[in-house]
Amino acid sequence: MILHYLKVAIRSLMKFKMQNIIAIFGLAMSLFCFSVCLYCSRYIFSTDDCFRNRDRIVELYLGRSDNNFSSITSGSLPSFLRNQGLNAKAFCGVARTDERSYNIEVYEGKLLPYNLRFMETDSCFNEVFTPEILHGSWKNAIQNPNSVILFESTAKRIFGSAEKSIGKRMVLNRRLYTSPNSTPREGGD
Repeated sequence: MILHYLKVAIRSLMKFKMQNIIAIFGLAMSLFCFSVCLYCSRYIFSTDDCFRNRDRIVELYLGRSDNNFSSITSGSLPSFLRNQGLNAKAFCGVARTDERSYNIEVYEGKLLPYNLRFMETDSCFNEVFTPEILHGSWKNAIQNPNSVILFESTAKRIFGSAEKSIGKRMVLNRRLYTSPNSTPREGGD
């Protein structure tokens, strides 16, 4: 009986060649689209797997302008939430990323211009996201105002190695709109 079904299937394939080619092509395209969607969904759902506290991290977006929601959150919100006595380990404020122009002291007395993407945060960032600090310490960074923590790849690109980046001067080329009183009009250290 199975041989009979195979014989009928082969005859049908030979009789309707174009229809079968279209069906095989459609099946191949649907499998391709499914695998791309599966890959993208796995990528999206694994973006925070690198954080130790990933099951306890919640992201808040508070802000609305012209019926468009944006990622603008008040800088005072984390401190307000800390004072509410909620059952949470830490509240961290993170500003959206942007680009800043710096003059960076690469060698003794030699400043070179660089445009770097930055992200402003508060001192609780280390507790929530647990980044690995390779050189220097988090305590020094939070105790000194206007401290900068660089990615290892950025430090290597600018200074040649990550160790050489500690203690170097980075001078802003313009005033920060987030803290206009603490930065001079033309920028500053």
